[in-house]
Amino acid sequence: MCTFSAGVTNAAARADVEVVSARGTLEPPGSGIVGNPLADGTKSRLPGKSVNTYGVDYAADVLRPVRPT
Repeated sequence: MCTFSAGVTNAAARADVEVVSARGTLEPPGSGIVGNPLADGTKSRLPGKSVNTYGVDYAADVLRPVRPT
């Protein structure tokens, strides 16, 4: 997994850990059925650390395939 951070100017606004996940095909927007438990497990295993979650926003259905530009 790769994560990228851009435009953050305040160190206090950053979390200790960022959990980035992509939902599965036909799942509603957000972190998905795998991402949410992953984030919850990460939080429970890192007491005292701040954990932010981010669900990647993209077309995740078979009716709107992503085509290269």
